Amino acid sequence: MTLSETSLRLQKEFMRAVKLQILIPIILILIPSVSLAALGTNRTNIQGANNLIFMTISTHGAISTLAMLYLHKPYRDYCSSHFCVAVRPVDNAVSVT
Repeated sequence: MTLSETSLRLQKEFMRAVKLQILIPIILILIPSVSLAALGTNRTNIQGANNLIFMTISTHGAISTLAMLYLHKPYRDYCSSHFCVAVRPVDNAVSVT
């Protein structure tokens, strides 16, 4: 099977995006949950560790949203066209006649 250079580049970018979208929940949800379960089985109650674990899990939505905007150009273009305000230079020149 032969692919054009553009198709190959787009496929690589897409696969990179998919890999990161899989990796983010693993890092932000699975690893803290496993460590929380390990603390629970040892009957260890470290409040600071519990707080840190839950704060890490709670950042999943924000980080996933930012990753989606960074990785996928259509989402980035849509959000920048609807939510970013273009700054126009102000012409402060005074005409004296």
